[in-house]
Amino acid sequence: MRLKDDNALKEKVQNNIDQREFAEENILFEDISIKKGPNEFDPAVLGQSVSVINSNWEIKYGELYGNPISRFFKKLVKKLTAFIIVPLFEQQNNVNCNVTKSLVEVNKYINDAPRYMMEQIDCQHSTNIEAVKTQDQLIEVLENKIAMLEARIEALEKGSDNDQ
Repeated sequence: MRLKDDNALKEKVQNNIDQREFAEENILFEDISIKKGPNEFDPAVLGQSVSVINSNWEIKYGELYGNPISRFFKKLVKKLTAFIIVPLFEQQNNVNCNVTKSLVEVNKYINDAPRYMMEQIDCQHSTNIEAVKTQDQLIEVLENKIAMLEARIEALEKGSDNDQ
């Protein structure tokens, strides 16, 4: 049954490709539709998920429940398999702890990124303002020199007109 479904799907995809006349060189990303919506990033959802993970990362080698006979057999199985199960629990708890720490740091980074970016923009803006002030001062000095040179040229021209 599964093989028939796979073959039917392959034929359907091949027919779709043939109808659109795609070749390897003319397939573009624009031809692939990407559904947007629930997959969009939401920092609030990330924060909630990180909180849940942070509070539930540890796997406990739990209590035994049930009637006394079933508890006896569960306890027996637990003791017989403890040399295998307990190290696995410890390793998994270690992995869970490290993943949770990483996710907490990612969440902090995402929450702090806008503030950090604004600080960078403010710093760059301040630097730009100082550069503009410096450039304005240089322009003013150059304009003064140009005015002095123009006055000197006029004086020299008047002096040469008087000599002739």
